Amino acid sequence: MASARSANRARRLTATAVLRDRTRTNRVANKPVKCSDYLTAQGHDTEFINRYGSMFGKHVVNAYRALNLGAEPQKVRKLINGRWRKVNGYKATDRAFAYGYTSYPRTAAYAVTYAVAA
Repeated sequence: MASARSANRARRLTATAVLRDRTRTNRVANKPVKCSDYLTAQGHDTEFINRYGSMFGKHVVNAYRALNLGAEPQKVRKLINGRWRKVNGYKATDRAFAYGYTSYPRTAAYAVTYAVAA
């Protein structure tokens, strides 16, 4: 009888640990991506991001509004110059990043375009 209880307890603890790990993974996977994060992932340095990130963000938010029938993007908080500020956050797979990246002249030169083979 004691071994059955300990086996059930072990199963419950294992299931709890698995669910906890899934929750952590989902929380990280669904974390909103900011424009500065996207530019960092594209390989731009901090100086470039500080100088052109704001205008790039304006192009991305305009693209987001056009793609989502005028809806506003989610607001997230970011520490900027020692103060917490609200900035726009997007899903990592959002098409607004690609449109904003190609529409802004400073980043359009870095955009990779693929030609369709005929």
